[in-house]
Parts: sequence; structure tokens; C-alpha cells
Amino acid sequence: KDEGSWYLKPGQSTWRDAYHTIGVYWRDPWNLEYYVDGVHVRTVSGESIIDPYGYTGGTGLSKPMQAIFDVEDQDWRSDNGITATDAELADPSKNTYSVDWVRFCKPVTVEGGGSEPEQPNTDAIVKELASYTQTAKQGSAVEGDSGGGFNINGTNINYNTLGDYADYSVNFPSAGTYQVQLVAASPMASGIGADITLDGSFAATIALSNTGGWEVYQTFTLASNVYVASAGEHTVRVQSSGSSN
Repeated sequence: KDEGSWYLKPGQSTWRDAYHTIGVYWRDPWNLEYYVDGVHVRTVSGESIIDPYGYTGGTGLSKPMQAIFDVEDQDWRSDNGITATDAELADPSKNTYSVDWVRFCKPVTVEGGGSEPEQPNTDAIVKELASYTQTAKQGSAVEGDSGGGFNINGTNINYNTLGDYADYSVNFPSAGTYQVQLVAASPMASGIGADITLDGSFAATIALSNTGGWEVYQTFTLASNVYVASAGEHTVRVQSSGSSN
């Protein structure tokens, strides 16, 4: 939603004579990076440029979206007396474009890979398991676990099954990107994970794996950092996901 969304490749007045690769890296709800023919040409960040009119209610680009590819004659053209004629609209060389391929990729953690360009803030930490504001379950009860939410056993959460969740009130010291980590232990071979939401908007899923036992703990890190739009109290939900109980 700004004039900077227009891009003119240096030395090129038109695009119609060749294919070009256009890419967007959706880094988090408030940070987008744009690439043209493999070159990073632009970064947009923050509420003032991503959503200045408040269409997302302050959550940013925080949930799955559709991609639309089209050709438009926008009102700024007609406002300046630039209007296509019937002959121009009927000329395929002036109103047709071709798409060779479209690819959507999900970022994954690569062993030995590089770090994020912007180091995440780690000041906002949930230190007490019992500090959640509420806990419950989405979905039906699971055999052997009728508690309907997180179960605190000393310093552990146990009997945590699909749909169990807890909401944590977290005080973030500043706006910016934050790293999300979970410390978990499980002998399950597959099908375990946790969905993370921020203020009711889905952020991402942390995939968990077999750690070797119920008391063998490992730290699992969300592949992409989470962007927090403002300092202060926010609600972070951790919810059990996957196929294993």
C-alpha cells in the first residue's frame, strides 16, 4: 500500500519480451522481501507499510492467504486520462501475459545453515509452566486423558494430547521479531508438534520428534521468528498438534 511497490528494472523500460522470476519471502506477519530475477530489490516492514488501513486488525499477514495473478487497469491511469481503447484491448500483444510456473515453498531449518539476518529478541520468556491464564482442549477427549487441558505435574506438563492448549500472557519489551522455543520430551516416533498463536492469530507449527524418553528433554525452535507489532502484554497460545496422542 505505497508507491514503493512499483519496481522498474534498471535499463529496462518494458517487461514483455522475456520471462522474469518474481519472488516474495514472507518472513513473518510484518516483514516481506521482494526478489526480481534472483536479486533482492526491496524489503517492506511494519504496520505503517504492510497494513496502514488496519484490514488485519493489527495482526498483519498472520494466516494462510490466496495468491491472485491478474492484469489490471487501475484507477490512477484513468484519473490521468490514460484509458485503453477497444482496439488495444482486443490486441493480444498488449493485454496477454504468460506464466510458466508458480512455486510455493515453506521455510525449513537446514543443518549448518545460515542464521536469520535480523537476530531475534529473546527478552520475553515464559519461565513458569503454571503462569498460563487458561487451559482447555479443542476437540474430543482422548482415551487416558480426560483432563481437558494442560496438566501440571511439578515442573512438567504431562498427559498432553491432541487439542490441549494453554494461553500465556507474555510481556514483550519492544516490537520486533522473537524466537519461539519449546523444551519437550517424548518417545513418540512421529506425529507430535505444537501450534503457536499470537493474540488469536496463527503463527506457525513447531514440529517435535522422538527425544529418547519421557524424561529426555530437547529444545525445539520455530523455523521462522514471530513478529510482535507492539511492546506490552500479548497472549501466546501453545496447543498440541499432530497425529500422535
